[in-house]
Amino acid sequence: MAQTRTTISRSNWVTARHLGYLFFAFTMVAFAFLLLAPEPINYIPFALIIGITLIVAACLYPTGGLIFYLFVYLVRPQELYPYLSIAHYPYEKFAAGLVALSIVVNYLLTNRKFRLFDLDRALLLFMGALLISVMTATWVGGAKEQFIIVFKMMVVYFFISRLASDMGKFKAVVWFYALSVGFIAISSTWNYYTGHFETAMGIQRAAGMAGEDGALSDPNSMASSLVLGIPFIIGLFKYYKGYLIKTFLVAIILICLWTIIISGSRGGMLGAIIMLGIIAYNSRHRAVALVVSVVLIIAAAALMPKQYVDRFATIAQFNNLEDDVNGAADSAQGRIKGLKVGLEILLVRPIAGVGIGCFTIYNYENHGSWLQPHNMVGQLAGEVGFIGLITFGFFIFRILRNIKYSLRRSEEDGDEFTFQIIIAIKISLAMLFFLGLFGHNLYRFNWYFFAGILAAAAELLYLREVTNRNAEVESV
Repeated sequence: MAQTRTTISRSNWVTARHLGYLFFAFTMVAFAFLLLAPEPINYIPFALIIGITLIVAACLYPTGGLIFYLFVYLVRPQELYPYLSIAHYPYEKFAAGLVALSIVVNYLLTNRKFRLFDLDRALLLFMGALLISVMTATWVGGAKEQFIIVFKMMVVYFFISRLASDMGKFKAVVWFYALSVGFIAISSTWNYYTGHFETAMGIQRAAGMAGEDGALSDPNSMASSLVLGIPFIIGLFKYYKGYLIKTFLVAIILICLWTIIISGSRGGMLGAIIMLGIIAYNSRHRAVALVVSVVLIIAAAALMPKQYVDRFATIAQFNNLEDDVNGAADSAQGRIKGLKVGLEILLVRPIAGVGIGCFTIYNYENHGSWLQPHNMVGQLAGEVGFIGLITFGFFIFRILRNIKYSLRRSEEDGDEFTFQIIIAIKISLAMLFFLGLFGHNLYRFNWYFFAGILAAAAELLYLREVTNRNAEVESV
């Protein structure tokens, strides 16, 4: 009987699985040697493992990557926990890279076609105007730094508008923003009552953590952030029916209102009163809402410590500089001066202004004062000129068009959640403009953050409209 000799092909000796095992073994040995190395080299294995895990997770769950980025951008854990800043690691850039990668992977895997929204075009035109102001700025270095900060805000807009691509993801983004507002209020109040507060204008003032765009860096900005966030929390309160979740949201609202009071921000306190009035007026139960708003205002006035009552009362004395002990009247006059100086710059440099972030330098060189704009209109006119006024006006026009469309479509579709959030955006944007009359908030992240939520909502409603239209055509 003949013996059969079996031959083994050499091509089967090394397979992809074998190479994978070899790579894994080599990696583990390398990690072992790195762990024995001195600091900070021994942290490299942990950083690589965490980084790879986050990259894979962001690609598989893009919304999770977006929430992670918003957490770094809004909550700023490196400031909450100072030891995270020891390594000087660019947390925000890493998170932004993760989200950008997840967007690319998401489009490739789902065969989605990229298209520009109406708000995209308007925002790009405004960013183009800002870029021109940088190139013609009186202080190019400062203008560049400010442009980079605004560019990051546009990235936030882009991330939200593309990744909040279904109702679940849209709700997740809205909830995260509402919770971050609550976190700002709770952390600021905690700091205040544990002795970490600012003393300015003759009173103790609660302040938030410092932020790169200045959104939380001082009591006035922190109070504005809370005023702008409360409409979203109230929108969630109106949508959800459970008593537990309603109680939770009411608690956050009350903490936000109290934090605004102890911030000592006159603009914040006045804005809160006006905001409550607008919300009550837009409510379907207007009479009840107005009564609740009046009760809240009376209760706040009764509980407010005297130093904040006196601070709020100085609003009526903005023109009385002779008795201005704590600088309150001078601060109020600064708002008017900011508008005047902005219009003066517009006449001198009408096309592109002095450049973003260069208002104060111009004011010092020409008037000997380091006065900030303290007025959004004056800031826009002085720093970006007519091209800024036109393009920003077009941006606002597109926002209003999207709000009108989204309100109509969500009401027709019976989409109560989206309807309440669009109402919140409408109120918050109105308050943002109102607060801009008393502060230079042109480059606040809220403009672009709200625009991103609005763009995502409008796109969801549009896709739903197209789907329903196609279904009707097929049924015919």
